[in-house]
Amino acid sequence: MVRIGGELAQNFSFDVTGRSSAAMGYVRKKVTFVATGLSTTVEFLSTAPGAYGPVIDDITVKSCLVIICHL
Repeated sequence: MVRIGGELAQNFSFDVTGRSSAAMGYVRKKVTFVATGLSTTVEFLSTAPGAYGPVIDDITVKSCLVIICHL
């Protein structure tokens, strides 16, 4: 789950069938948002019960002008 400024922005799911620590099956996900202040809190939360949950890697936050954005 991704929250932006305390609000739910995206709730992702992932099928773990056939996955292991050696073959995790990374997938690329994207969340687009518009910051409304000088800073915005971005939170990544697990909805998986127990000690294991999602693995997150290679987070990038890009800024752009209102008119021209390069994503």
